[in-house]
Amino acid sequence: MNPQLAKVFAGVIALFALGGFVALHAYAVYIVFASSASGFVLQPTTEHVANGLTGLVSAVFAAAFGIPKPAAPQPAPARAPAANALSVRLGAVQRMIGLGTADAAPVPGWRTTLAALYVGAYILISVAAIVALVMLPAASVVSYTRSLALVAFGAFIAVATSLILS
Repeated sequence: MNPQLAKVFAGVIALFALGGFVALHAYAVYIVFASSASGFVLQPTTEHVANGLTGLVSAVFAAAFGIPKPAAPQPAPARAPAANALSVRLGAVQRMIGLGTADAAPVPGWRTTLAALYVGAYILISVAAIVALVMLPAASVVSYTRSLALVAFGAFIAVATSLILS
């Protein structure tokens, strides 16, 4: 495949993933705050998709702020090259939005904008989910909104800790 075309397709996929994350979670937070979650029926497949998209956007957020990826319990020799490639990619996202090491300049262009959109969307939707979890009755909070709130709270703590300790 043409490398330029592959980049275009990758960009489109990244935008669709971000749009899906924002749409699913914004709708769930709206339902929760509109106090109509008691009659809200969530399809199991919707919850799986929402959790998958949350994982993707959370990984971009974590990489942007330099949160290290979890260490494997037992390193497997067959997976070592993939782990190194993932580490390189996460470092690239961190450099894209200028949060990498001092000698690593941000990558200009649409990738910087896309990475910033991921981080901004994650922060906004996550804060809304945390507020919903804290302020509303537990029964009225949709399960994947609850999951997002807890994961985001942990990520925010990790970012704050790394900022304080650096």
